[in-house]
Amino acid sequence: MAQPTLVRASRLVVLSAGAFGTPSILERSGVGSAEVLKKHGVKQIIDLPGVGENYMDHNVIFSPYHPSEDAETMDMAFRGNEEEVKRMSNQMVDQWEKEGKGVFANNGIDAAIKLRPNEAELQTMSPAFDERWKSYYANKPDKPVMLLGSMAAYVGLNPAIPRGKYFSAHPISIGHVHITSGTDPYSPLNFAPGFLENFADVIILRWACKRARELARRMKFFRGELTVGHPQFPEGSAAAVGRHSKPVPLDAPYVQYTEEDDKAIDEYHRQTVETTWHSIGACAMKPREKGGIVDSKHMFMARKD
Repeated sequence: MAQPTLVRASRLVVLSAGAFGTPSILERSGVGSAEVLKKHGVKQIIDLPGVGENYMDHNVIFSPYHPSEDAETMDMAFRGNEEEVKRMSNQMVDQWEKEGKGVFANNGIDAAIKLRPNEAELQTMSPAFDERWKSYYANKPDKPVMLLGSMAAYVGLNPAIPRGKYFSAHPISIGHVHITSGTDPYSPLNFAPGFLENFADVIILRWACKRARELARRMKFFRGELTVGHPQFPEGSAAAVGRHSKPVPLDAPYVQYTEEDDKAIDEYHRQTVETTWHSIGACAMKPREKGGIVDSKHMFMARKD
């Protein structure tokens, strides 16, 4: 183990080590909940139960769709073999350096939209989403429930997705981060992201899945859903996925889903949800009485000695 380095400061010290580093440093320094610190033999200096709690992250689903033959995607750059990637990179870098154009002129996300459910959709999400909506979104009209983006490639982790051309459409959970050793900074953390533990998260993904499908079906390059990358709907379902010869008209009716279809969507999300690595919290800057680390009169400040 590396030898510790002693640093002294005469003024305010701001500790910023990210969603994982900050709570672990604080807890090993004696700042945190009595239960966690006592368990790992750390002498408590300040009782602050909010340390390590309120970890939050965006979860994400990459739903792949077949594009038309003339669509230009970035799949070769992301998922090609070494020779293909090298060949494509040389061509694209050359075009970018000479013209400032081509595949490397963007990151593959051509468009994105921030979504909130309308009144009719909120009814379909009730009662599981009621409390989340009232406490987190209802009084914040500019806060999106979902960010839906169009990606000119498949970038998910499903190994069953065959190589080829695709485009993807891609969604808050609360967990915790705590130490497992009071002395070893390299010990694994007690980490629980909380993904889909609250059924409200499942309801959000279900709603987003349906909205994403309707948007994708109307896109110019849409030629169908890649079956292996979508929910496995019951045989005969009106929501069945597959290849298409062209997109549906803009005014086409929305797909109608049954209760069994909804179960298939939920199961798909439970099996495939990923993280976008946009973690925040674990030391939430909100009042202590609400589970945060901020005193009602002033922000928490570490002891100077």
